Amino acid sequence: MSLHRRPDLSRISMRLDHRAACLAAPTKATQGGKVGWWINLATMEKGRKIAVPLLAYDSHGKRPGRVTNGVQANERDGRLTFGVVADMGEVYAKSRADYDGHGLLALDVGLSTLFATSEGQLLGQGWLRRLKRYDALISMIAARQQRAGRKPRDSRRYRETVTALRGFLRTEVGRVLNRLVEQGKPRELVLERLDVRHADLSKRLNAILRNGGRSILQDTLRDLEERFGITSTEVNAADTSQTCACCGYVDQRNRRDQKTFLCLWCGHRMHADLHAAANIDARRARPKGWLLQGKAAVLADLVRAVGERRVRALRLGRPGSRGAPADPRLTNPYFAGMPLAVARSSERREASVKLPETQALVAA
Repeated sequence: MSLHRRPDLSRISMRLDHRAACLAAPTKATQGGKVGWWINLATMEKGRKIAVPLLAYDSHGKRPGRVTNGVQANERDGRLTFGVVADMGEVYAKSRADYDGHGLLALDVGLSTLFATSEGQLLGQGWLRRLKRYDALISMIAARQQRAGRKPRDSRRYRETVTALRGFLRTEVGRVLNRLVEQGKPRELVLERLDVRHADLSKRLNAILRNGGRSILQDTLRDLEERFGITSTEVNAADTSQTCACCGYVDQRNRRDQKTFLCLWCGHRMHADLHAAANIDARRARPKGWLLQGKAAVLADLVRAVGERRVRALRLGRPGSRGAPADPRLTNPYFAGMPLAVARSSERREASVKLPETQALVAA
């Protein structure tokens, strides 16, 4: 426990069944039609109960499913709220039977673009601007609280802004994924292990996104599986932004900027987010153990595969295919000191030697 934070149980909700809470439909006391349900809570005194009215709203009224005699109690920031538990088993079973899904869809999750798909779609392109506005407001409130010697969470405005941010994330992720399901009809989704962060956002907001964004995405994927039977598979996304989806060459210089990927080996050019989605799709075939490997181990496997590739020695200064340089491995720190496989043009045989820095090579 000295190395890790203690578990936080403050956000665990409480489920009450018929022994502690009885759900009843309103009869006379409806407060002008606003009350949708009454909860009768049992107490420690025999024959005494506490009646709590629940206000109805349109979304709850339109939700399908069978209302059960169960209540969910939540306590957030000193406020006590109750929720009515509905049984969605029959509704979801019919929805899964009617859903005609086929194929798989790979998704690259980011902040510049929320989702980039292996089918070439860029969804949620404008949401980084919204995140920056939330970031500016949250950082301003936090700085003001710290100058006053108080914690940011002590500010009601700070708590409400963070809650609004989480609501925006949940709404945006749900909207985009529901649109993908409606249009693409996938049977399986392939995603990277989520670690959302962006250099243009503050450390505070990146922490909020990292902690809350992953749970929101997992909840949405779980809902899609229950409703439509769409399974989701996680893959190790280490270095997908640097590795070419065509030839497998890995180099930091392949990622030119936030929008452009240009392979220094084969010259393949593509939108950076779409290219990452193609890499995620390809890594689905990797063994399960790859998911648990660290970034250094994944990079070592990628470099080893490219280092064993045969190339043909050519005269100095001759360019490679598609305008690529002769052999970018010679100036790539990933391959420093590593013996590279060479197929000499004269003898046409393979030898494992370390290439001199002045020799120009291209892919055979």
